[in-house]
Amino acid sequence: MVHIATIIDPREITRQFAKAIQNKDFTIIENLLANDGEFNTQDADLNTIESSSKSTFMDWLKFVLTKQSVTSIEYDQCILCKMGNPVVLFNDGFLIRQEDSRERAKTGFMIDVVDGIIKEIAFCYYFADRENKSQLEYDSIEIKKLEATGVPLVEAIEIVLSARGCKDL
Repeated sequence: MVHIATIIDPREITRQFAKAIQNKDFTIIENLLANDGEFNTQDADLNTIESSSKSTFMDWLKFVLTKQSVTSIEYDQCILCKMGNPVVLFNDGFLIRQEDSRERAKTGFMIDVVDGIIKEIAFCYYFADRENKSQLEYDSIEIKKLEATGVPLVEAIEIVLSARGCKDL
């Protein structure tokens, strides 16, 4: 008797997960996550909490998605901690904010699929196909573009920081 194993493509699981997040379909998300998995979340100060439980991750994700919607999904690969694993970047990597703007600006969800279920989601900052500068570098580029159009430096800084949601200018 020949035994044929079902091959479950981690990329397809990743796509299902990403679409479920975009659609805020928490039932599908929950079904894709391992009960004993480990998932990154953030506290109120935007510090990363590693190895959160499935229920903690779901609570955190629901909170994040009540504040914003997913407008774009991009796929990449991790090139550091779990090289080659799929990474999903929501809203160009800006769905999750980091406390320190000197750190890498874009944050992806590195997905580790084992036996057709997501066992781990870690925040990822090192991608194969896209550059990930610090937020300060991105801001500097935008400020220089505005200055090139004749906007004074102080005003350009205020425009860029306001666009990012900074209120204490």
